[in-house]
Amino acid sequence: LSGLQIQVSRVRAQTEQAETDRTIAELQEDEARIRLESVGDRVRVARSNEDDAQAQLDASRAAMTAQGFEEDALHSLQVSTAKQVKDLRAGVKKVARDIAAQDRLRPAASACLFDMLRALGRVDAGATGGRASEACKTTMSSPGPA
Repeated sequence: LSGLQIQVSRVRAQTEQAETDRTIAELQEDEARIRLESVGDRVRVARSNEDDAQAQLDASRAAMTAQGFEEDALHSLQVSTAKQVKDLRAGVKKVARDIAAQDRLRPAASACLFDMLRALGRVDAGATGGRASEACKTTMSSPGPA
């Protein structure tokens, strides 16, 4: 009888140990499930962050490309403007030369006009009569503004 009691006692101890092990296993299972859910949440957050970062990277690349196009257009505009400024400066220089040439001819033209009016004032002089004065020759030989 005492052997049977010892054996029953061992079986009870093993049963209690099995119950304890099962309870511990269930707790560990719950803990593992919570950790797994936490990892899943972190993976989802990381994926979302990665998607946001990729979207920002794509936007930055698009902005850089657009900026490159704008810089190319600006450079083209600068080249065009520089050519226009060069052409305008050349035009201003030409006008200044023409004005200077006209200023040099003004005294001769005035003298020529005076000579022509004096010649017209003579009643007996014809329209083609007489020699052209030196002032009129100078004025007529100048090319004038181009």
